[in-house]
Amino acid sequence: PGDVERLLLIRRMKPLGFSLEGMRDFCRALDRRADDPAGSAALIAESEAEATERLERLRTHLGYAEEFVA
Repeated sequence: PGDVERLLLIRRMKPLGFSLEGMRDFCRALDRRADDPAGSAALIAESEAEATERLERLRTHLGYAEEFVA
C-alpha cells in the first residue's frame, strides 16, 4: 500500500512539472517527517507552495486553450 501511495503521489506531481529531483526531495521529506518534523515541514511547505503556483499557471494555460477552441 505504501508503494502504491508513493506512485500515486508521483503521478500527481508529474503533470505539475516537478523534476525527478524535486519529487525525490519531497518524498524524502515525507519519509523524514516523523524523525525531523521541523526540517521536513519547511521542504513540504515549499513544495506545496510551488505546486500551487504551477497549478495556477496550468489553469491559465487551460483557459487560453478553451478560448482558442471556442
